[in-house]
Amino acid sequence: MLQPVTTVVTLRNLLNHTNGLGNLFASPARMWLFGIQNPEEALKEMLKYTKATYQGPLDHEPGSAWSYSTGLDTAGFLLEVITRQNFKDYLQAHICRPLNLKSTSFIPPPGLPDSIASCTVVGDSTSEWQKVDYPMSRNPEMHAGGSGLYSMAEEFSLILAEVLNDGGHLFEHAETASWAAI
Repeated sequence: MLQPVTTVVTLRNLLNHTNGLGNLFASPARMWLFGIQNPEEALKEMLKYTKATYQGPLDHEPGSAWSYSTGLDTAGFLLEVITRQNFKDYLQAHICRPLNLKSTSFIPPPGLPDSIASCTVVGDSTSEWQKVDYPMSRNPEMHAGGSGLYSMAEEFSLILAEVLNDGGHLFEHAETASWAAI
């Protein structure tokens, strides 16, 4: 979108992918902007977790359309600004430790590549799903809210149970907005 934006991006837009930010491996225009030829190359570039990956024009006016985006990553950056704590440390202190999650981290533990789930992306011209290698960074420039957190299925189910329980005991000592209000 190469025209002035008339609507501000809200937290709701960030969380429900209506923000216009797009995603490097899901946007042919964004891939062209970065000189990337195919979705697999785009995924590998995006998963380097560098700030340059998140630059570029909006794909559409915020709130006007849905498109898979880096909104969750941006919400993570926003959390860092608000809490003055990096995202990795915040998640460890407020989610992983309270839930006793021992193997959940942004840094993949040794041996994880043998058991990691595969990743797929939409093909560039055929719209068919393509399986791609999931490149893991052991020392990312940043920790993203939308991807890059490694966990075991059992631990991830504990996180999901807390979300379904409207935060359960994770948020009992914090002032938070209702999930429904977001």
